[in-house]
Amino acid sequence: MKKLRFEKLTDVSELFDFYCGIDTIDTFLHGDFQDYLYLGICQAYVVKDDGVVIAMYSLDKFNVFISDEVKAKMQDGIKPIPPDALDPNNPYWRLPLIDSVEITYLAVAQNRQHEHIGSFIIEKIIKDLLKDESCTSPLLTVRAYKSKTYTAVPFYEKCGFHSTEEFSEVKPTLCMYRIIA
Repeated sequence: MKKLRFEKLTDVSELFDFYCGIDTIDTFLHGDFQDYLYLGICQAYVVKDDGVVIAMYSLDKFNVFISDEVKAKMQDGIKPIPPDALDPNNPYWRLPLIDSVEITYLAVAQNRQHEHIGSFIIEKIIKDLLKDESCTSPLLTVRAYKSKTYTAVPFYEKCGFHSTEEFSEVKPTLCMYRIIA
């Protein structure tokens, strides 16, 4: 994985030949995603191998509402977390809204899937966030895509994310988090 290059996406045309094999995501990346970048809704990055885009991801900063119920589950250890990550004495956790960095999109080229590129990207995101002194967020979040034919939920679970809600057949995503503080 050392030869992979991570670059900020400045020209959406770099994605025109990129396909992850999930129709709804590919359609979005080749269509409305350009508007998201133009409006500054997210920061997008590409991962290249020998100059070819093999993956892409985008990040955004959000304020996540953490209900007392979810906070209690996290603090009671129902979801495994580092013991100091949710210190109830930390005034940060008394707020109803918690800063979060959200993975808004993550896709790996169809011909490069199952090479652990996605998990490598997530670990690089976390490493970069921990080095970034301007990042105050203790959470990395994602709305994991799920449909009748595909789900990203098991992938994110393998990467240490935990669900903040019950699985629903109606919603196309499942909100998940990982403590990075």
